[in-house]
This record gives sequence, C-alpha cells and structure tokens, in this order.
Amino acid sequence: MSSTMQINGSAVDVLVGAHDLNNPTEFQQRVPVPDLPWVTGFNETSKHNDFVAFAINPVNLNDRVKPVCLPDSSKDYSGSVAVTTGWGSVFEGGPSSSVLNEVEVVILTREECESYYPSRITNSMICAGYPEGGKDRCTGDTGGPLVVRDDDGTWVLLGLASWGDGCGQPNAPGVYFNILMLANVLSSNIPHFTHSFACDNVSY
Repeated sequence: MSSTMQINGSAVDVLVGAHDLNNPTEFQQRVPVPDLPWVTGFNETSKHNDFVAFAINPVNLNDRVKPVCLPDSSKDYSGSVAVTTGWGSVFEGGPSSSVLNEVEVVILTREECESYYPSRITNSMICAGYPEGGKDRCTGDTGGPLVVRDDDGTWVLLGLASWGDGCGQPNAPGVYFNILMLANVLSSNIPHFTHSFACDNVSY
C-alpha cells in the first residue's frame, strides 16, 4: 500500500557525487527537487515500507555519478556480499563522519532475518550483516544504499538502510527496506516504468 504527500520541492535538494562533505570537488552536484507528489508507504510503528520516492531535476552523469540498477525479482541475492555506504557514525554512539564510508555485509535469507528479529520483520524488509557483528550501518546512515555488483558488472540496489538493534552488535544485523517493494510501487505510479530503465545505455 502506498500513499502520496505534497512536499515543497524548493526546500529540498539532492547532493550527488559527494565524498568528503568538507572538501567539495567538481563532481559534486546539488540538484533541486521539483514540486511533485512524493510516494511513500511508511508505517512509523512497524517501520514497514520505510521509503519515500520522488522525482529530481536532471543530473549530469560522469565517471563519479551514475544511476544504480534495480534488482532482478527472479534472483535470490541471499548469501551475496553487499556494500552499504553513508556519512553516519563509524561506531555506536560515535560522531558522524564528513567522509563517505563503506562496509561489506552479507545478505541474509528471510528465515535468518526473522530468527534475529521475531515478529518484527515485514515483507518490505531484508537483513544484512554477520552473526558475530562488527560490521554494520550505524546512526546517521538511514536511507543509505545497500548494493551488490551483479554478474554483468552493474551495481544493483537491493535495499535502503532502515533500522537495527544498535550498530554492529552480535545477532543484530542491519535491517533495510527491500527495494523490490519500491520497484512494484514505481510500476504502479509511473507510466511506462521498467525495472531496467535507470541503467539503459549506462556502462560501469
């Protein structure tokens, strides 16, 4: 189930191509968001459908700025090594980072995910991490991407950082919004949408 809300786009923009927030480069672009309805389905109590989808104005693609592909719904990505990135804390309770950090985590099966969080996982969620902990997204990384490099070399977006019990704690993997749910929402809200549209004619 999705819903829409109207946001004043002039109050929001999107930063792309950034790495060190304190040292912008020529690749960094700040892109305005038009005044269009934003699609969401978020339930604050359950954290179900933890996403907001919106349009942005055109972005100049280059070697540092490229679209990410949407996943193939016929594939099982569990067991794959994924990468999550963000400017959040590098350890639980620590300060945010001005430099973009990344960490590798393993995509868990739904059964594994539910075993760590009984009765808390909905079909809009996936988990990634390690039983022993140590590697995870953290405070300030919410909304950040969870990506896997596919067989053809393209980067596939599997999830968006959502919640978890602490940062890198044992038996408490990170929980992410399942991007396949978003693909279904986009299909029903955007005419002529296809899962591969973002990657057409883009080389990696």
